[in-house]
Amino acid sequence: MTAVDERTRIVEAYARRDNDDRYDGRRADQVMIAAARARGWGAYLRRERNELGRVLEVGCGAGGAARWALDVGARDVTGVDVQAERLAEARRRNPRMQGMLADAQSLPIDDRAVDTVICSTLFSSVLEERVALAIASEIDRVLVPDGVVLWFDFFRDNPANPDVRPVKPSDLRRWFPGFTGRFERVVLAPPLARRLLGAPRVAGLLELLPPLRTHLVGGLRRV
Repeated sequence: MTAVDERTRIVEAYARRDNDDRYDGRRADQVMIAAARARGWGAYLRRERNELGRVLEVGCGAGGAARWALDVGARDVTGVDVQAERLAEARRRNPRMQGMLADAQSLPIDDRAVDTVICSTLFSSVLEERVALAIASEIDRVLVPDGVVLWFDFFRDNPANPDVRPVKPSDLRRWFPGFTGRFERVVLAPPLARRLLGAPRVAGLLELLPPLRTHLVGGLRRV
């Protein structure tokens, strides 16, 4: 599969997902996921003593993470996505966000221009290894020397969804060889969380069990 084909596949996969109410940000399980992501990123930034500064979100989608960054004090936020409709929605929700319709393999950003890069369920949507490596290289290029990559993605396989793949720490070491990462496991397995929408206390208790968590949250920075 060529890089162009991979971009087309990703666009088509997310177009199908946009019609799936399981990913509606207003659902209780999606609210819990966003909260876990925000807590994890806040803990990482506090531990690393980093401020957000100038933020770039690669694969910004409808702008949920961009909104978080603006709310917690980012100097400015730029969102990049390959889907015009999702980018327009992100700009509608976040008028202060600058939006760029672009392929993450060739970011329209100057070298060393951003302090923080956000990758939220980005790489799990990239099935082609060459594309993942190219995106990681671009992130490395645009990030200032002491900047950080805020990371949120799932590390467990989801055989019911052929459009995604799990991202494991070994993948991150391969894609970002000059970086070191700190992560924690969060989020109750989404299929289970969806079944427990009417029992939030039970879902909360089960989320305390590490084997039932499916996502890694945290960050990367250069060694």
